[in-house]
Parts: sequence; structure tokens; C-alpha cells
Amino acid sequence: MKLNLKLFLYYSLIFVVMMSVVIVFQYHREKTFRLQQLNSRVGAYSDIIYHNYQLADSNLYALVKLLPDTAIRVTMMDTLGNVFFDTYSDSIYQENHLSRPEILALKHSDSAYDIRMSATNGINYYYYAQRYDDFFIRLALPYDVSVVSALSANLQFLYVFAILLIVILTAIALVSNMLYLSVKNNENRLKRQLTQNVSHELKTPVAAVLGYMESLVNNPELDNDRKEYFINRAYVQSKRLSALLQDISTLNKMDDSNKLYEKETVDLVEIIYDVLRDTEDMMREKNDELVINLPPDIIVQGNKSLLYSIFRNLVDNSIAYAGEGVTIRLSMTYSDPQYFNFVYSDNGVGVGEEHLPRLFERFYRVDKGRSRKLGGTGLGLAIVKNAVLLHKGSIDVHKLPGGGLEFFFSIHR
Repeated sequence: MKLNLKLFLYYSLIFVVMMSVVIVFQYHREKTFRLQQLNSRVGAYSDIIYHNYQLADSNLYALVKLLPDTAIRVTMMDTLGNVFFDTYSDSIYQENHLSRPEILALKHSDSAYDIRMSATNGINYYYYAQRYDDFFIRLALPYDVSVVSALSANLQFLYVFAILLIVILTAIALVSNMLYLSVKNNENRLKRQLTQNVSHELKTPVAAVLGYMESLVNNPELDNDRKEYFINRAYVQSKRLSALLQDISTLNKMDDSNKLYEKETVDLVEIIYDVLRDTEDMMREKNDELVINLPPDIIVQGNKSLLYSIFRNLVDNSIAYAGEGVTIRLSMTYSDPQYFNFVYSDNGVGVGEEHLPRLFERFYRVDKGRSRKLGGTGLGLAIVKNAVLLHKGSIDVHKLPGGGLEFFFSIHR
């Protein structure tokens, strides 16, 4: 699935969910508003009846017929539920209404409503009851099309939301496509830059090997010492070329997918001591020392080769660039249920502050001429960072006040 389609689906899903919540809220609000309108209208009828009832010469039957809702039924009862007036039947034969839901609700409120079937005539009604000082007034409207319509939410807002949905989804599609193009252009730029860097890095050892071999082919009369010198230099450059290709392959595999690397149970202490044994001769030549301060068992689920690369590249970097007589320290700062946290440092010459943000970039060199002379590929710290990230960790680097570098990194258990 293309990135722009993924972006569109992701943001569209978020917007649709948000829109659904708003629609449900608005629908409930509309229903509440329409109910309040109906209650307010019928409540006004109740107040009219109450005030007219106070008049000595009032005729409630005639008054009810004058109300806009001509089918309305009015029932009046005392606070004990005894009916003393009803427009549809003789109040003498009315049963007690105290148990009616809308009347029961008046114990806690001045007004109440209910929609149900009448026990008297079997017709569905919308009931509205209001409490006054010494009696209750209940009004009932047949639950017909007009009442259903009065209580139904006005769904015109759905048209607005539908138009808004179309506009927003169109905007999301355009933005997703723009982001996709931007990412694609950035990827293409990075690929071109990487290709140029790889080409540039490969050119030097290949040209050197060709130059030495060409000298040997074109000058068969060379003495043995000179021939041996050219062969050794070609061999050194071939090793550098092999290391460069190996590092590029490692980074490409990490870029493609971490699924290419199988994970197993690994003891990091064993790996670190493997690195110490493999670099012992080089450190002896530089009079360097590696001080390890770790607990006996550090068990993680990871890729052994990549975990080895983390510690090996850090040590190789210190041996190559930190200077001579350097002390390298590796220790665990702390551990938690998810991560082991390490600090790696050396007291070498270090680098300038301006270089720190770019140390993990591919092919970045603080001193390009010196780095190539020492055989570095410019990919060591990039491999370290990517290997740490593939093990769900993080890494950061700082310059020590007295000189040298300090790396803080974590590895998921």
C-alpha cells in the first residue's frame, strides 16, 4: 500500500471518528432541544389553565377547546392523585393517578413528562404534568404524527456535516498526496546523495588498487621490494574496499527491514569480551586500555551480529581516532524492566561541539583526509545508531570536559 494511501486512510479514519462523535452529540442535542420546545409549549397551556381555574366564572371545557392543540386532554388532581377534572371523562369515575410515572416524578421536580399507553382508553399519549401549590395539572397529547414530528431531531445539520466531510476528505487527500510527494522527493534526494557518497568512497580504494596493479603490469622490471610494496598497498586498499562494501550491505539490510535479522537470546557480556579479545592487539599497539564495569549476566533478545557491531564499532572508533594511551570505559548506568542502559566513553582527543549532531550520519567525517588515511569507512557510528534503534533503544553523544567522547545508549531486554 502506497504511503499517500496510508496517510489518507489514517487521517480520514481519525476525522470520521471525530465527526461521528460530533454527529451523535448534535443529534442528542437536537432531540433534547425539540423535547424542551414541546415541554415549554404544553407547559404554557398548563399555566393558562391554572390561571383561568383561579377565576370564579371560568369554563375550563370551553378554554381547552380554544387551545391550538385541539386534541389535548387535560386532567386535574389533588396532591393525593384524586382526579377532580378531566376533559374526556367524568372525574367521579377516574381511578387514582398518583402511581402514574409523570405524577410520581413530580415529587422531585416541578414538571415531568412520559410517553406511554393510556390505561383509560388504550391510546398512546405524550403526557406532561406540572405541580402547583395544592394540585397537579396533567396534559396529554395523542402520540400521533404531529407529536412524533415535534419530538424528532432536525436532521438538516447532517447536510452541513456531509458537505464538510466531502471538503475535509478532499483536503486530506490533497495533503496526503503532497506529504507523499515531499517524502518521495526527500527519499530520492537522500538516495542520490547516498549514491554520490558511495561512489565517492568507492572511487578512492578502487583507484588506488588499479594504480598499484597498473604499475605492476606496466613495469615488469621493478625490483622485488617495490613490487611487494605495491602488492601490500593494493591489499590494504582491497581490505578497505571490502570493509566499506560490508558496512554498506549491513546498513542497507537494516534500512530494508529488521525482519532480515533473526533474534535470539544473547548475553551482552560475552559479546563485549569477544570484542575485547578481537581488538586486543590493536589496543596494545596504541597503548589503549578498555575498562569494563558490568554485572555478570546481561541477557537480551536480539541479533548477535548487530549487537557485536554496536560495541565493536565504538571500540574501533576510539582506537582509530581518540589517540594513543587512551582509557576506554564501558559500564551499565542502570537497568529497568524494559531496557539496559550503558555509558561508553574515552578520554581521547574528542571532536568539536559543532560535529556532535552529525557524528551518526553516514560517511560523515570530522577530518576527511585523516579518516581515509586510517582506513575508516565513515559508516561505523551510523551502524551503531541503526543497530541500537533496531533493538528498540536510543543513543546520544556528548563531549567530555577533559577531552574525549561519551555515548549513552540503551538496548531493549
